[in-house]
Amino acid sequence: SALYENELVFSPYDANELYAIIKGRSAKGFKSGTINDEILHFIAATAARQGGDARFSLKILSSAAEIADAAEGDAITMKEAKDAVKIAETDIVYDIIASLPEQQKLVLYSISLISNTGGSYKKFIDGSDTYIFSGEVYNRYKSLAESIHRIPKSDRWYRNYIQELEMQGIISTFESGKGIRGHTKLIKLLYPAEKAQAVIEKSVFGLKQDDKGWQ
Repeated sequence: SALYENELVFSPYDANELYAIIKGRSAKGFKSGTINDEILHFIAATAARQGGDARFSLKILSSAAEIADAAEGDAITMKEAKDAVKIAETDIVYDIIASLPEQQKLVLYSISLISNTGGSYKKFIDGSDTYIFSGEVYNRYKSLAESIHRIPKSDRWYRNYIQELEMQGIISTFESGKGIRGHTKLIKLLYPAEKAQAVIEKSVFGLKQDDKGWQ
């Protein structure tokens, strides 16, 4: 979309500043009456609460316009703006994934592979949540790194990568109690494995969307 440009870099802004940014952008990109001030203020306030990133506000604006266009509506509704927030939040996460260091991408790729295709060990299911074993992820990561002629990082680096991925909201973890292969860390991917794989395949392996991923 012309409303959002990846190369733009902004400092954190407050809600009023974000409102001014998206107000100006919508005036240039939308027909008169397409979006009202209430929705613009909602988008600005939402982006301000998320850290004041103008790129996030522009993603919401762009996504809302695309949703409204698909619905063939004359104007963006508040519901469409709220739906756009969810889309923008997910897009931001995939932007984060694309910017991760290569070795950390390989760790995340290993998590997504096991989450999607299953691993050597039975997954642990807690209610509706399915977790995978950290040890198996590390083994898959080492094998994957070696297969593309990279030197795998140590277990200490691996634990740091896992901790950072959790802090970024990409995965969740918890320590198992006794009886589940001893004390071990369990990992859950919080976003669709296929999309995470596609982002990493493009940036690390140079694969296109219709190419066969690494297994």
